[in-house]
Parts: sequence; C-alpha cells; structure tokens
Amino acid sequence: KNTNKKIEAEAKIQEEGIEFAILRSGPYINDMWGPQDAPWNNSNIKKVIFEPIKQIHEDAVQTYDMSKEGNGSIIGYEVQNENDSSTILYINSDSTMYMEDVENWFAFLGYLNGIKGLENVNIRRVKNMHGMFSEVHRLTELDISSFDTTNVTSMGSMFSGASSLTALYLSNFDTSQVTDMSWMFSRASSLTTLDLSNFDTSQVTDMGSMFSGASSLTTLDVSNFDTSKVTLMYGMFSDCSNLIELDISNMTFDSINSYDSNSYIDMFKGVPNNIHIKVKDEAAKEFIEARLADDGITEGVVEIVSR
Repeated sequence: KNTNKKIEAEAKIQEEGIEFAILRSGPYINDMWGPQDAPWNNSNIKKVIFEPIKQIHEDAVQTYDMSKEGNGSIIGYEVQNENDSSTILYINSDSTMYMEDVENWFAFLGYLNGIKGLENVNIRRVKNMHGMFSEVHRLTELDISSFDTTNVTSMGSMFSGASSLTALYLSNFDTSQVTDMSWMFSRASSLTTLDLSNFDTSQVTDMGSMFSGASSLTTLDVSNFDTSKVTLMYGMFSDCSNLIELDISNMTFDSINSYDSNSYIDMFKGVPNNIHIKVKDEAAKEFIEARLADDGITEGVVEIVSR
C-alpha cells in the first residue's frame, strides 16, 4: 500500500515537473501586446482569433512578432475585413501559446465583437486578470471556461463596462486564490443571468461594486459566497435597477468595519424598492436591513432562510 502511494507521489512530481518545463519554455505572448501598448490600440479590430497552427496570412496589412522571446514563435496578422474598414487579428503559433500577464489585454477595443480560439491559450501562470475584458462594448458572447485560473489573485474590473455581453461562460473558473473581485461585473448591463455557483470566494477581501450597474439582472443567486474575509462591499449591488430577488444566504458580514461607512456605502443604492433578499441569520438580517435603510429602500423584504 505504501509502495503504491510512493509510486503515485513520484508520478505526480514527474507530471508536475514536465508541466513546469513546458510552462517555462513557452512560447509566451509578450506582456506588452495588450491594447494599451500594442500598435493596434487605435485601430478597428473587430475579431481576435488565436490559431493552433502556424500559418501565414498573405493578405495581412500588418504583421507583428508577438513572442516574448522575439524569435517569431508567435505571429500576429492584422487582416482587412472585406465588408468594412475593420480588421481581424489572427494570432498563431505551431504550439500552445502562453501568457503571464493579461491585465487589460482586450480592454477598450471598442469595435471588438468576437474572440475565438481562447482554448489555444494557456494562462496557468497568470496572477492578474484585472480589466482583461473591460469596456469591450460590442462583445455579446464570451466563453472562457477553458481558462486555468488556479493562480489568479485579481479579477477586479474583469468584465467592467462589457455592456453588450448577454452570454458569459465561467463554469470552470478556479477562484480559490482570488482576493480582489471589485467592479468585476460592473456595468455589464446586458447580462440577464449569471451563474457563479462554482465560485470559491474564501480568500476575497474586496467585493466593492462587484455587480454595480448590472441592470438587466432580475435574480441573482450568490448563496455559495463565503464572505468571511471580505472587508469592502461598497456599492456591491448599486444600480442593479431590476434586481428583485437576491440570495446571499451564506454571506456573513463580521469582517466589515461597521464604524467605517465607506466600506459598505451605497451597497443597495438604486435597486428596486420591493427587492426580496434571503439571508443566513438574524445578524445578517439586521446588517442588510440597515444598508437598505441607508439607501432609502423602504419596502424591501429580508428573509432568513435555513440551508
């Protein structure tokens, strides 16, 4: 029995060693190729496509060496769209592409309405996803369920201002190391549903304005949220102007500084007057009722539910 455990342990170490070697070798996309610094910052990119095979796009109007190593292992081709003045950015390599920092990577690409091939990108070493898809106003659907987010600590503003998103797939997200979820879905105003049932929030300290301005949500179930370390909830549900059913029945508020109103100010500002909120116990009920009163919500019902 001990021999089997030893064999399993050695196999795991070998597997992790191989994975580490692959992660170390890359190829990596240069961190500087996010929209803030890249040559296409002011262009009309409509689609970004990550291709799993290295191929030359002869019709490219611009070609970029996007590899961190500067060896041409990852090439970007900007191709003119036949129908209008927009362009398509093809990014390809003859192997999986790796990224180490994706902060603001697609942010402010105002014409972007499609991203394909994200399953060909490995983000295992990424710790910071802050603002990755913020202010992409025309993107309607995003599937990032293939992302390995094991090491991510910041998801702040990740989808902030993605105002046309109607479908967002996060089913495999590992959030067990995340400490910052502030403004994460802020102003994602076209989302009508949001499934966060797999979210592990046990390390999160900041949920400020997490859902603020998510104005198309009518129901939100975050009953799985562990808020034992959360110190900031300012504006958490503010301007969720159609939210009438909210389940926060696992949330506690012991880490919130009740003497510092800035930590919870405007928590429910702008929500419907008849909102129905499910909470865990009498202490949670008292806290939430006080926050509703702070924001002038006079007919909201706070119900204690057993889990």
